[in-house]
This record gives sequence, structure tokens and C-alpha cells, in this order.
Amino acid sequence: MKRTRKTKPENVRWTDSQWEAISGSGADTLVAAAAGSGKTAVLVERVIQKIINEENGIDIDRLLIVTFTNAAAAEMKTRIGKALEREIHENPGSLHLRRQLSLLNKAQISSLHSFCMSVIRRHYFQVELDPKFRVLDETEGEWIKEEILEQILEEKYEQPESSFFIQAADSYSGSRNDERLRQLIRRLYDFSRAHPDPSSWLGEMSSQYETLSGDNINEHPWSREIIQEIHITLEGALRMLYRAEELAHAPSGPLPYAEAIQSDIEQLSIIKDYTTLEQLYAGVHAVSSKGLKPITKKHEVDESLKVEAKQLRDKSKDILKNIKELLYQSPEKMLEDMHFMVPAVKELTTAAKELNSRFTESKRDKGVADFSDLEHLTLQILRDQSGSVQASAYYQDHFQEVLVDEYQDTNYVQEAILQLVAAPDRLFMVGDVKQSIYRFRLAEPGLFIDKYERYTTEDSENGWKINLDKNFRSRRNVIDASNFIFKQLMDKDIGGIAYDREAALKQGNEGFQSEEDPSADIAVINRGTPLSGTEVDESQEDTEKAVLEARYIAGRIQQMMDAKKQIIDDRTGEPRPVRYSDFVILMRSMAWSTAMMEEFRELQIPVYAELRTGYFKAVEIHIILSLLHVIDNPIQDIPLASVLRSPIGQFSEEDMAEIRMADTGGTYYDALLAASETATCREKIHSFLVTLEEWRTYSRQESLPEFIWRLLQESGYYDFAGGLPGGKQRQANLLALYDRARAYEQTSFRGLFRFLRFVERLQEKGDDMGTARTLGEKEEVVRLMTIHKSKGLEFPVVFLSGLSKDFNMRDMYSDILLHQNLGIGTKYINPSKRIVKTSLPQAAIKIREKKELLAEEMRVLYVGLTRAKEQFILVGTVKDAASEFSKWAVTAGQAADTLSAFDRLQAKTFFDWIMPAVLRHADHAEWQESSRMDFLSDTSSWNVEVVEQHTLTGEKEEPEQVNQKEKEALIHLETVPGYTQENEEVGARMNWEYPYAHTVVLRSKQTVSEWKQAISDPYSEQPALQTGFRSAGAERPRFLQEKTVTPQERGTAFHIVMEHVSLEGSVTTADLTELKKRLVAGNWLTEEQAEVIDENKIQPFFESRLGKELMESADVWREVAFTYGRPVPEGDGDITVLQGMADCVFRNSEGRLVLIDYKTDRLSNVENKTQEEHIAGMKEKYQFQLDVYREALSAIWEEPVQEAYIYAFDQELVIPMNKEGARYE
Repeated sequence: MKRTRKTKPENVRWTDSQWEAISGSGADTLVAAAAGSGKTAVLVERVIQKIINEENGIDIDRLLIVTFTNAAAAEMKTRIGKALEREIHENPGSLHLRRQLSLLNKAQISSLHSFCMSVIRRHYFQVELDPKFRVLDETEGEWIKEEILEQILEEKYEQPESSFFIQAADSYSGSRNDERLRQLIRRLYDFSRAHPDPSSWLGEMSSQYETLSGDNINEHPWSREIIQEIHITLEGALRMLYRAEELAHAPSGPLPYAEAIQSDIEQLSIIKDYTTLEQLYAGVHAVSSKGLKPITKKHEVDESLKVEAKQLRDKSKDILKNIKELLYQSPEKMLEDMHFMVPAVKELTTAAKELNSRFTESKRDKGVADFSDLEHLTLQILRDQSGSVQASAYYQDHFQEVLVDEYQDTNYVQEAILQLVAAPDRLFMVGDVKQSIYRFRLAEPGLFIDKYERYTTEDSENGWKINLDKNFRSRRNVIDASNFIFKQLMDKDIGGIAYDREAALKQGNEGFQSEEDPSADIAVINRGTPLSGTEVDESQEDTEKAVLEARYIAGRIQQMMDAKKQIIDDRTGEPRPVRYSDFVILMRSMAWSTAMMEEFRELQIPVYAELRTGYFKAVEIHIILSLLHVIDNPIQDIPLASVLRSPIGQFSEEDMAEIRMADTGGTYYDALLAASETATCREKIHSFLVTLEEWRTYSRQESLPEFIWRLLQESGYYDFAGGLPGGKQRQANLLALYDRARAYEQTSFRGLFRFLRFVERLQEKGDDMGTARTLGEKEEVVRLMTIHKSKGLEFPVVFLSGLSKDFNMRDMYSDILLHQNLGIGTKYINPSKRIVKTSLPQAAIKIREKKELLAEEMRVLYVGLTRAKEQFILVGTVKDAASEFSKWAVTAGQAADTLSAFDRLQAKTFFDWIMPAVLRHADHAEWQESSRMDFLSDTSSWNVEVVEQHTLTGEKEEPEQVNQKEKEALIHLETVPGYTQENEEVGARMNWEYPYAHTVVLRSKQTVSEWKQAISDPYSEQPALQTGFRSAGAERPRFLQEKTVTPQERGTAFHIVMEHVSLEGSVTTADLTELKKRLVAGNWLTEEQAEVIDENKIQPFFESRLGKELMESADVWREVAFTYGRPVPEGDGDITVLQGMADCVFRNSEGRLVLIDYKTDRLSNVENKTQEEHIAGMKEKYQFQLDVYREALSAIWEEPVQEAYIYAFDQELVIPMNKEGARYE
């Protein structure tokens, strides 16, 4: 089928490449979409162009659109819906377009897993699966899998003929148990599931150990990997020797060294041309290094040249030593070892196959399927050609095109599914291999690379390749600086793709003025001595680095905030001052997050991070889990003691000691029973035991979530936790435990005991759930996240932190390595001879794994840099900056445009790539002179600063100095005089009355509503105002929410919708319905809250004059949090800090700031009042609040908020709150 494309209309905003991607057809198409190139918009427009044509347009449900996540699918569906509404607005009479809008909810726009679910539910009979199957919880699946593996191993241990299995068990188990063996079998199982036929893959990988022979050893991928690695390494050694030779012949150089160096060069140059393992083995072991001739005073040698030349030669010798260690034995001996390993490897793969088979059978029996099953069952259905129903043919006929987003993150199973669903020439793939960063999920970027290399931009038998290389997100210097880095780092060998003219980013957004571009900044923090002044362990050193980088970043952020740094606003396209929400800190992992967030809080800069740690360590969770353990089985000393000492038991230390003394030989529960008769606290013990027995009875009668809620309420611990510092967070954590219990009840397991085991397995696996969220990233905060989490997002100012942290290479040092193509690489282990050594396949896979790991790290760095719109700032901390710069300068000192493969593979940190590349820039001529390197001409601009630790920590007095000052102060203290007439004043002072007593009931920080009540009735008996404590407005558990939703929850739900609704274009009830679904999916709303939201009450707001002016405004602020100091009436200058949240502020067409407050009061429920009376009541009730909001925002923004309105959803009324009149009624 010949490729075709529509003629590009005039005056369209699309580039030629984008239009080609939108309109082209007739061949399988791969769109290589660089960062910020508008791929989602192109994908949406392609869909629209396919469905809008009245004559030959297709229905949208005849397209399959596959996204990486469900959230991306929801966004795609929303964008398509809005685009359809625009088309309908222009063609209101089109029935075809209206039909597409009605079909949109049925359209197959989803993640691949969701599509697989639909296939299985339609064709369940072909795989003998219960049509009511559910998706297996991950932890539940691990539990079932572990039980099955236990059965398999027990059977194998008992079989008399299983000598080879015993050999495998002896080889791969630990010294105390077989847990390492279990982990290995589980890894083999998990890894095999990324392949279309797991059992076949396992069989093929183990058979390689048998089929390899002396005749084909050099052609095998294992050998080719090792040979290539040796060539790269020899090139690195030779480069060092050439540099050493140059120094030896330089004026005042160490010329006596030249002979030995030249000899090394000659020998290694010969070996470098060898192409077989046999040649290389013989060659490297035949190398003989001459000693360096001595240098005397008569030679007049420059000492620095002498030292540098010797160091370079020594490094080349170390490289040769590493090669000898890699080739420590002959190829013949390697083969002999591999043949010895065959039985053990076969036993391992057989056990993994057995686990696969039995686990699959168990899941079928339980009517469940895991995510891996969804793909494999779908593949099985599509491949089945035996029955009357051929699913593959059905889907190929039904779907006119299959469109795949984020194609670079596809694996082999998913690729097989897509090929079976898409008819020939109807597969449209969009992605960017430079952003393939999901290797840990077994994504295979090679699938993208293969098509990228085979497909062409012109007509051919192969597919069609389209490059979207224009970046519309970033300023020119962000683009130029990113290109400058990656043209030196990324090529086909390391990165998967050559970063050439075709792959490089091009400026797409002409709205940015290049003369205003800030430089790309790098901060190298020179740590020097530890903050504590003494040597610290690795963990403490890591924390100190986090603290230093947090202080530097916080300082830079505050500088920009104070200077009102200008950035381009997304909505208006005009400059505006930065806000905290414009900054993001990106890191490779969240290991530093806690320390950094604590530092930001100390510096009073608002920060948000979605953490996945700390939940099980929270005190409130520990206490409730201890209580559950005691209820399940009270004969557990530590949990029992924890509960007794907690606010639930309220036993003192003296009580605990007395209890223990009542029975020193038994369990603590035995002692508790004994003490209940004799101890002074026996009444307290008796009460506790009665309550405990009641709870144990309820635990057997009630569902687990209901029982946990009972505990939280009857123990009083939920309310107690709410009264502690951070009470809202603590209560949210407790509710999260309740939700986890609800999720557990949906599994095949039941009961308290198994739930506690379930939680223990989560903890053993390190699956900490993270503390519950109480602050959202949508608020005015600096965000902190991983680079992975940032993918697909963009931020005005990006800080990349932790760039001097070592890459995580732990997986490379496992006894067994696994690779998608190279298979299984295990150590040679001979238990009887007690020999353990590296095998040929293990060495080969380790080399490949390192390359692919570093390639992924390079792509992670690319994703991080390309998130920035205005500027990126790179931050890392080193122990000795001078030493590090010298090392980077040596790497940079080479003529090639791309850093050598050897140097890139030696990198241990991101800085080891970034700094040598940047030092070659013309902005750093001082380093080029001192290191004799050539600079690279480039249009990017760089600023590198070395930040000394003391500039971030400040000078501190030594402890000895402080102590001396304290001594001097004590010496000069005056003695207290005896009784004088002044003592007569004591009585009067004791009777003195504080003149501002009414202010003591005011907290230093409170809401506007609390403050209004306190000043109007300062001696009100409301506890919230008398004590500063507000009783928790707890989120009710879902089994209670299903009965009713409180007015407060209803109001919160309406506010969440108004915060998230798009203000672009029109807002229809269909938009609001779709938005509710997204908010439920994103955990912003519960399903019960969503049900009480009436779209027909919200939509009229956008038809009002106020709503229309809001939507037309270029400056809109939603959910504006503020704190504001306001004088206390009659407080003699005292102030109270008010905190509030303005629902919406916008700038109207006349440039005036307008405040909107949304209310959900049900006015119609008040009897015997007219609408005018209702409105008057609303004004009286909320006038003070709106006046204070206007005053606070006007003071903070230094600009008057001139108008304020309430919008009452229930009455669909705009209520003016302005004393000077209204414009929007």
C-alpha cells in the first residue's frame, strides 16, 4: 500500500513534520517525537482528522488508542472530546460529529492492560477463565506464589533421583537456608513473563550452555560481548599511553620514560586487532611491561609532567590487569566449566517452569488473574486459530488503525499483542527512545530502535519514519545546553541512538526571546570536612550531602522569589514573577527527600513530595498494629507492652514493673493475669482485660475494616492522634490502614491473623506505603520528585539534585544475572571442590548489563534536563572539588566530539558525564589551558560555580569557646540582696490583672471564621477557641460514607471540581462528568462524593456573566492559600496570624482583581423565607470573611482586590459582596 498524506491547509499551526504525522497513511508509521515536540496534540489531531470527515470519516470506536497509563488515557479522551466540541461548534448541524461525541465513552482509549481486560472478558471461553475474574492484588499474588514454591521445593528435596537439584540447591542456597535459591527461581519466573512464551524462553536460555562448543564460541553473543569490551578497554589504555608519550617528549618532559611507554603501545596495538578469544587470551598474557628508566637531576624534568606521565602509564597497566582478570582462563576451560553447569541450570529453569504452571492453575481455580496474565491470556486468545472465533481477525477487521503512545516503553509481549491486533499498514506508533526509562519494568527500547533504523522517511517496502524534533517547551539555551551535553554522551553503543542532527532538539517556540535566556547553571558543592567535624559513616555522609544541597537550592529559590524573577506565563504568554509552584527539584530516587524536606521547612519554604516511605514507622500505625497483634494473640510480649504503655492502655513505668514482678518466669500476658489479683493497678488491669476480651470477640464477628474502625473509635486513639502535633497527618495514616484492610477483604484471604501476615510481608518486601497525603502538589509549594515521576511534565525552573551520587550497580553483582537476549549468566560453582568463579555467560551479561544500565541512566538525565522551560540548575556535592575537576579535565582532554566509550563506561555519577562535557565549552577556557584540551564551539551558555561548604553552614563557635563564655558570665553574676522595701510590692503584683485578658483566648494562628467568633464572643465555651484545639473533622470510613455524605464533604467535593475544571473553551455537563471520573481515578474524590456532585448545578456558573469573564481572563488563581497578620482589636499592637484559602481570584477585562467564593449552603431548605431574605442572610453570614480575604490578599499582593462575589450553587446565584455595588449579578 502506497503512503499518502493530505495537503497541508494554509494558516494551520502545525509544522510540516507534525502535519505529516497527522495526515499520513498507507504504512506502519513510527513517529520519533522529541521532548516537548507536542506529540500528544499531534496524536489527538490525527484522531480528529480521521473521524470528522462526513463522507469517508470513520467512527471513533473503530480506533484502538493505547496509552502508557490510565491517567494518560483519561487525558487523551478529554482532549479528543474538547476537540470534537470545537468541531461541532463550527459545524452545529453535523450528525456525524455528534455521533462521534456520543461514541467517545465507548471508544477503546486505554492502557494496554485495560484493552487486554476487554479482550479477555469478551473471549473468556477461549482460555477457560471465569468471566467474573478479578485482578489479583500484588501482595496476595506473592503470597500464593510463595506457598506454591514451598510445595515445589519440598517435593524436589524428597525425590531420591533429584541429585542434580541438590547440586543446584547446594550451589545457589545460602549457608543457613535456601532463601537465595527461592529468590533466584522467583526472578527467573518474573523475568520469563516479559516474553511471549515464558517456558520456551527458559528452555532456550538453558540449552545455550549445552550447544556452545569450540567451533562456534567466537560467534556466540557472549563471546562477541567480551571481545567488544576488550577492544573498548584497550582503546582507553592506548589513549592514556599516547598522552603519556606526548608528555615524555614535551619540553622538560620525562624523556627516559618514553622507551617503556612506546613498548606498551606497540604490544597493545597488536592485541587490539585480535578478533577471537583464543588470540586475546594468548596476547594479553604474553604482554611484558618494561620498567621506567630512572630520572636524575641532570635531566631537568618538570616534576608535574613526570608525575602525570607515570600516573597515566600506571592506569594503563591497571586496565591491562583488568583484562587479564576477565580472561583468567583459556576458552577451552571456559567451555568445560559451562558443560559442568548444565544440570544445575536446567534444574533452575525447570523449577521456574513448574512455578509458572502451578501458579497459573491456582489463579484459574481462584478466578483471578495478575497483570502479567492479562497480557499472556490476551496473546493466547489472539493466537488461537483453532475455534470458530478468531479474535485476531476480528480485531484487525474492526480497528481501522491502532495508535500507540510511549511506544519506546513496550516489551516483547505487548509488541506481539499489537502486531496481532493491527492489520498490515495500520499501526501508528509514537515515542522517543531517548526517554525510555522503564528498564526495571522490562521495557525493551530495542523494539523502537529496530524500527527507527529500518523505517524510512521516503517511500520504501519498510515502514514510515517521521521525526518531530522541534521543542515547543523550552527556551533556546535549555535546548542548546541539552544538545551540547548529549551530542558528547549519547551514541548507538551507549544510549541506543546516535545523538546526531536528526535526533537533536530544535527550537520550536519563537515566543521566547533568546537575548533574555539565562545560562545553564552548575553548582559543585565542595564538602570538605563533615558537618559534625568528625568522620562519619556512609549513611550520615549521604544525609549531610542532602542537607547541603537543600540549603543551596533553597537559597537560589529564595533569591529568585525576592528578585521577582520573570518567567513566561503559560496562559497569557506574558512575563510574570515566579511563584513557589514554578520550581521543581528532581532526583534519581527519593532517598534524600526526608532530609531535604526537613531543611526546607526549617527555612520556611513550602515543599511537597509524594513519599513512599515512613508509613509503618509512624508511631500511630505501630501502636494500632501492636493492638491488632495482641487481639489476635495476647501472648506476644513486645506488642502487649507497646499497647499497655500507649495512650490506649495508659500504664505507667511503675505499673509495668509491678506487673512483671507478679510473674517473672512466664510471658508478660501471664504476668498481667497474675497482677490482676494483687497489683495496686489491678482495677486498671481488670478493665483492660475485659475490653481486650470484648475486642477479641468482635474481631471474629465483624468484617476486618468495620472492626478496625471500631477499635479506632472505642479506644479513643483516633481522636487522641488528631490532637497531637501533626494530628491531621496521623489521622490520615490511620484511615489509610482502614482502607488497606478494605482492600485486603477484596482478596481471597480473610481474618485478622492473615491480615497481619499480609502486612508483615509488605514490610519484609520493603513495600512501605508512604504516609497518607494531606498536602497536594497543586498548592503553592516547591515540588520534589523523582525524574521518573516528572516524565511527561514540564516546569519553569528545574533543579537536578544528587548528581554526584553513585549509580546503583548492585544488580550487576548477583550470583546469577538475567538478560532478555543473552539469557542466564550464573557463576561456576562446584560445591564438592568448593570452587566459585566467574563463567563466560556471567561475564558477558555483566558487561552488557552495565552498558544498558548506563544507557538508561543517560536517558534518565535527558528526561531530567528536558523538563525545564526557562532554566535548569544542576547540583552535586563532592568531597574534594580540586581532585574531581582534575579527573574530569583528564576525561575532557580529547579531540573527538563524543567522549570516548571507555570514559563514558567508567562513569560512576551523572557529574562524571556532565562535567567533562561542560569543561570543553568555550566558557571555560581556564580549564582548557591547564589541561591542554581543545574547546568545542557551541551556542549554549554555561555558568559553573564551586560552592564551599562553609558558605552554606555559616561559621559556628567552637564548643570550648562557648563553655568559656558561660564561665565568664557566671563569674560576673551579682548576688541576690536581702529583704528590702521593694518586697512590699510583691502582693500588689500578685493581684495584678492583665488588661488584655480577652486576647488570651485567641490563638496565634487561626482561621478567619475562628477569629470572627473569638472577637465577637471572646468567652465563648467553644473548645476550638478556648484551647486552640479543634476536634477532628475525621474523614468517615467508606462503609459509613455509603450511607450519607455530610454537607462539609459535599462542599469540599464541589470545591475540588472547581479547582480542576478546565477554563479553556466551553464547560459542558459532559465535561464535568468526565472530570468527576478523572478525579475519582486520581483519588481526589471518593465515589460517594462524586455522586453528590450535580453537574447541572455547576454548569450554569459558566453561563453567568461572572463565569464567562473568569473563563476569558488570562490571569486566574485557584485555591490561593494565605497567612496574614491582623491586629487584634484592643490588643495594644498584638496581632494574630490568620490563615485562609481563597477559592478563586481573577483579573477581569478592566484589569481589576475579582474574588469568588463558592458556597454549597442549601438555602431552599430554610422555610418561610423569600429569596431576597436568603441572600441577605448569606451576606450577613459571610461578609466578614470576604472582607478579610480581600484585605489580606490586597496586602500580600500589594494590589487591591476590588470586587468580591459569592456563587451559591444550590440557587445558581451570583451574590455581590461589594459595598460599592456589583457588576456581575
